[in-house]
Amino acid sequence: MACMRRIEKPSPTEAPLLFEFDPKPAEEMLTALGGLPLVVQAFRSLRLPGSVKQHLVVKERQRGYDEATFVESFVILNAAGGECLDDFERLRADPGIESKAYGSKADESQILKSPSA
Repeated sequence: MACMRRIEKPSPTEAPLLFEFDPKPAEEMLTALGGLPLVVQAFRSLRLPGSVKQHLVVKERQRGYDEATFVESFVILNAAGGECLDDFERLRADPGIESKAYGSKADESQILKSPSA
């Protein structure tokens, strides 16, 4: 019986990186929370706001944010590592989220607004 040799596959960690590091300082605003817009895109691409609207009715009045906005806000808070309502303040204070993801403060998405506001 012949001995079968195991073919060694190279580890992905041995491959070169798919990007180059640029040592020049970036002129635009950067944030460690830059992945949050992708969470929002996934939430909306899965049509979860419509599902929330269909299956969750909490509000009795038509003022303020709707249920889907509240759910989206808490999904984002969870993705950012938030643990309490006070952590919404940290999201609102991040200048990189404001400038990179949602434009100026005037047209900032409602997702970063505290539900208690």
